Amino acid sequence: MRRSGPTMTSILLAYSWGHRYPQPGLSNEFMAGELTRLKGRYDFCLAQIEIAEAMKDFEPPPDHIVGKMGEYLNTYEVTSLMLAWLKLRNVDLENTDIAVVCHATHWRGCQLVLRKFGVTACRLSMNVPYDPDSAHWYTRTPWQAFCGKIVHGVAYLVRGQLGI
Repeated sequence: MRRSGPTMTSILLAYSWGHRYPQPGLSNEFMAGELTRLKGRYDFCLAQIEIAEAMKDFEPPPDHIVGKMGEYLNTYEVTSLMLAWLKLRNVDLENTDIAVVCHATHWRGCQLVLRKFGVTACRLSMNVPYDPDSAHWYTRTPWQAFCGKIVHGVAYLVRGQLGI
């Protein structure tokens, strides 16, 4: 994580990886455990619903939760909603230190989407597991994730949702 200056706002963004609806799933439960441990170090903690659901027994909850259980939002939509929430709170994104919690395979896609919004972030290193029982086929194994990157990458490019 980059060091924050005296006027820097520190933000933690958490992106889910699959789910086992109506349960959050293995990957999100792992990230929820990490987020619970880390969130107190940040001014704001924003999490996608699947991670927030896995945190429901821990206090305090994330400052903002994006999505509804069972509703699919892609990374661009999640990022747009997170940044809109911060904007409503007058957070100056030029003066922020943003860290991301996500699956390592998801990181490059998150970076490209964040770049589309003009945002730079760093990923907090953690070994988020794949979830062989995930409802999303592309979050079950490394090979399926690779194939998913190709399919989703093309779709994001066509929609203009990547900052390249």
